[in-house]
Amino acid sequence: MKDMKSKFYVVVAVSAIGVFYANASSVVTPVFDADSYLYIGTNNAYGPQISLGESQRGVGTYHFNFGVIEFDVSSLSSEGSKYLELSAVEYILLSGGTTGAPIQTSSSTGAASVNLVALDSSYSDYQVSGDYGGWYDTYVENGSSPLGTYNFTDLMTVRLDITSTVNGWIDGTLPNNGFALYSTSGNVELASSENTNNVPRIVVSEDTGGSDGSSDSGGSDGSSDSGGSDVSSGSGGSDVSSGSGGSDGSSGSGGSDGSSGSGGDPSNNLDEIVYTNYGEFTLTEARAAILALVLKSGSADADLMEEAGVSSSLAQAVIDSLNAEQVAQILGSVAVAVENSSRQGLRLLNQSGIAHLDFFENSLHDAELGDGERVGWEFFTNANYYKDEDLDSEQYGAEVAAVNSIGVKNFNVGVALAYTKASRELLNGDNDLKGSKVSLGSSYLIDEWNTLVTGICSFGGWDSEMNVGSTKGETKGSTTAMHISAEVLDAFALGNVSFTPVTSFSWFRSDLDPYEFGILDFDEASNQVNIWRLGLKGLYSIDEKSTVRGLIELAQRTSDDSSYIYAPNSDYWDYDDSWMKLGLRYRREVFANAHCILNVTTTTEGSDPTFGVNVGFHQKF
Repeated sequence: MKDMKSKFYVVVAVSAIGVFYANASSVVTPVFDADSYLYIGTNNAYGPQISLGESQRGVGTYHFNFGVIEFDVSSLSSEGSKYLELSAVEYILLSGGTTGAPIQTSSSTGAASVNLVALDSSYSDYQVSGDYGGWYDTYVENGSSPLGTYNFTDLMTVRLDITSTVNGWIDGTLPNNGFALYSTSGNVELASSENTNNVPRIVVSEDTGGSDGSSDSGGSDGSSDSGGSDVSSGSGGSDVSSGSGGSDGSSGSGGSDGSSGSGGDPSNNLDEIVYTNYGEFTLTEARAAILALVLKSGSADADLMEEAGVSSSLAQAVIDSLNAEQVAQILGSVAVAVENSSRQGLRLLNQSGIAHLDFFENSLHDAELGDGERVGWEFFTNANYYKDEDLDSEQYGAEVAAVNSIGVKNFNVGVALAYTKASRELLNGDNDLKGSKVSLGSSYLIDEWNTLVTGICSFGGWDSEMNVGSTKGETKGSTTAMHISAEVLDAFALGNVSFTPVTSFSWFRSDLDPYEFGILDFDEASNQVNIWRLGLKGLYSIDEKSTVRGLIELAQRTSDDSSYIYAPNSDYWDYDDSWMKLGLRYRREVFANAHCILNVTTTTEGSDPTFGVNVGFHQKF
């Protein structure tokens, strides 16, 4: 299981310490990278490798993976040559038949050729297009001409010149949608931004100017050197010696003999502006924001979580050493982690939405259908608990439903209310979500087919609070759901057990309002999820007052935002978007027209199972 709790620490601490040892004025690392199995449009992000090449043969034209890499180049200037460095870390050899899943063998030796393309359409457009192959044909393989080809042999790092493209992004003449990568031969695994050793990067080779901002050459006649892009140079004197720079990054004053002053430490220009896609901040504000993520409070004397293994003094020292470009890179990585956490919050909301639909549907089914005359109310209450090891989360909820046959034969209608609270653990904080919803539904029995059809509409609102270190963020949003199911009642029997096949379709839409996390500003977002389920119920009567019902169910989910789908360490076959559910429901009459209900479920959704328990009460008047 991917350690979700370590996400923020990995993003902040590792990124900060990594750039501490790099020359930030000459290196830019990705803000996002992923690969996608084109045939079904998977999104394999946040893993250590980018998979490129064939993954299944003889089935269709789109059975392979391509990759994308996105950069924030707002901190770069048009000066200097730019190169994109990529590293091959593994090769995949395929064997077996011409259909179905081939046998895969990994190797450190091999060869592959990979084309690099500047995208005219964003990867997010690909995710929502639905026509994955059409998008790929238009914008990747048959779109712009490749910028070049990486020819990898064994484990090696290769760079391509991308100066004109990046300069076009900088001056706004070209749209910055990142790069696409596709293999023309060989199946290769490239290091991603989550790989600690060979991170993809844009390397800038300055034409002039030293790494500290001073120029490479000075005049022999005592004229001053030209200053670098980060600091200004001192005025020229009669000799070439220089004074010391100021601690704020400004140039030092000239010597008493007229010598020039050298530039100060550019990382300490505290009023310098840090530019990101999520706002503009002074260097002081941005450094403080990063420190607030790592520490439990904004003070350097605060302790880090023990799991982090880094002292607060080291964190303070590392963060104080970062210049504006380095800080912008880290904030960009933090923003990606925040957005991913928000998507996982949407997944929690949809889990609670499914549980509510199941409760309301069971209430409609347990209530009597109309006989054409009787009008009576039946009430249902329910308390539930769910634990998801995959997301390191727990959910609690309470629900109530009222159902009435309204005198219509074979028909009933009801209304339900629900409240849910969920919590997730993060390494240095937590994420709490809560929401409520109202639902309307009805069931109708088709006599000639002995088939019960149920439809439900649900509407709700929710809010979320995320705390990491001393940083807080609050979000609000809404959810809408529609559900329809059909089941053939008592279709067949085995001994004393009667079986009912059931199929259903559920549609969820979640809308996220604009929100802030610390100093970062995020735009509104939305997501739609479709879930198909096919199952079999088995009912056994223990005695006149007690019944036990078992359930086995298969589910498949699709989303218009495939990054919502959680597939940790995704490779060719780890597309974790289907699962199985097992349930056991005990119902007992405790007195006339009143029943107690106990329901226990488990699912294989995610890399670890989800567990749920419901306790309810049914009263008929």
